[in-house]
Amino acid sequence: MDGGLKKYDIFISYRRSSYETASLIATRLSAAGYSVFFDIESLRSGKFNEQLYEVIDGCKDFIVVLSQNALDRCVNEDDWVRLEVCRAMAARKNIVPVMLSGFEWPKPMPKGMEELCSYQALSAGSIEFFDMAMERLQKRYLYSKQHIRLGKIAKWLGACALSLLAIVAILWGVMMVLSRDVCVKYATHIVKNASDVHTIIEENQSLAKEWAVFDRTIEVERRAERVALLQEQMIQHIDLTEKNLRSVWMVDSTVLNISSYHSFLLSLNGLNAESIAMSPLVATMHYKEYLDMLEQMSCATHEPNAHNRRIINTLLELFEYSTNCYYAALLGELSLFPEYSRQAYNELSLNWTYFNAIPYEIGMSQEYYERIIKAEGEKASQAIARQRSIIQAESDRLDDIERAVETMDQEIQQKSAEIEAELNAISKAVESSAN
Repeated sequence: MDGGLKKYDIFISYRRSSYETASLIATRLSAAGYSVFFDIESLRSGKFNEQLYEVIDGCKDFIVVLSQNALDRCVNEDDWVRLEVCRAMAARKNIVPVMLSGFEWPKPMPKGMEELCSYQALSAGSIEFFDMAMERLQKRYLYSKQHIRLGKIAKWLGACALSLLAIVAILWGVMMVLSRDVCVKYATHIVKNASDVHTIIEENQSLAKEWAVFDRTIEVERRAERVALLQEQMIQHIDLTEKNLRSVWMVDSTVLNISSYHSFLLSLNGLNAESIAMSPLVATMHYKEYLDMLEQMSCATHEPNAHNRRIINTLLELFEYSTNCYYAALLGELSLFPEYSRQAYNELSLNWTYFNAIPYEIGMSQEYYERIIKAEGEKASQAIARQRSIIQAESDRLDDIERAVETMDQEIQQKSAEIEAELNAISKAVESSAN
């Protein structure tokens, strides 16, 4: 971004938890002809914030994707979402809050962001109505206008058509030959990233078995010394898993630097260089999210109550769905590559024990992979809904207990008053008899 920043129509702000939806919004708007700035959270460092503000200042529209509890961390003055939103409000941009499933405006709003809830918001929480929400966003919410994209190939004049076409045919053949090595290079890079992700899955399969044993045993164990031993052993398994992953993780977490020349050669095969460049970031996101889960698992082991253990079981289930989505997206990306460039996949995937057990096929249509990702997303939503239902039931049960205790307290007070009255009456009767 040195040497003058590119001008963008739309800036998209989001939390890591809403990355997939934010990425889909960016993709849809870019495909519709808008110039979209979609920042990767891990790049927010150093002097990038100064350039980030320049991008916000140069945009007409500012979209903030709000997942559940997205504004909780905005009480911190150095929170990135807070800084981005406040900059957009100060610059008087057209701000469009996009509310996902489960999001509610906090009460009170973070100081300095009170105006955010007064902007016209768009609900995009339902997968079924996502396309409709995107149409409404473009027609009713955005100030920016779509750009007309010119074709890449001009029409040749009739007088020199034959000679020019011959030259073009020769050049095309040369370029297609040159593009073979480029396609193989980036397909191999994507597959190597996937192999590292599969390492996470293998480690998780072993850890999940240990957790299942711990979960079942700790539920019925009442001996303090035995509970302490089980906790110690589980912590050792978690620490070993983290150590193994950190020692083998080789993915560079930065965006692939694909030259304009390579981008051109990839485009000859219908491949999008920007999408390919994101491969290491997607893999790294999977890695970091798993490390976060290990930390939560460690906390749940130290305090292994039913609520904490149930949360870990839900996270393990969600990780499985996320893994399946990753694999479907991987196959979708590789399916766009020419078949000759998938040699690395054919070789390395033989060792992908988890992925090989999933009945997904390579070389299918993009709609096929989109349906898989949608189905896995629905399973994740159902798992989250079940967890919320259990938490609500527990809350209702605690309310019932609280009401019962309150009623008992009232009854005790009433009985105490009655006994005190009887004692007073007896005391007066005794005094009368004495007189």
